[in-house]
Amino acid sequence: MIRIEVFPFLEITPGALLITPNMRYTLQIVGGPESGAHRSAFSDGNHIDIKFTIADTSIATVGKNKEVVGLKVGETQLKYEIR
Repeated sequence: MIRIEVFPFLEITPGALLITPNMRYTLQIVGGPESGAHRSAFSDGNHIDIKFTIADTSIATVGKNKEVVGLKVGETQLKYEIR
């Protein structure tokens, strides 16, 4: 049997973020797998999670708690993967 879960549309706000070096900002997430009353889990116990990455980590970083930290002046993209 295959289990298929459907989540609400994932929306990350703000859509564009301007931060200065050493500035921190926590992303606001609406929808996706974390929107339910409990974190979704497959029957084998693996959790469904959103993994965030920054394209150019010399400009900014993003931590597990969705906190973006500016490192230097520049432009980069935030990417995410639902797994």
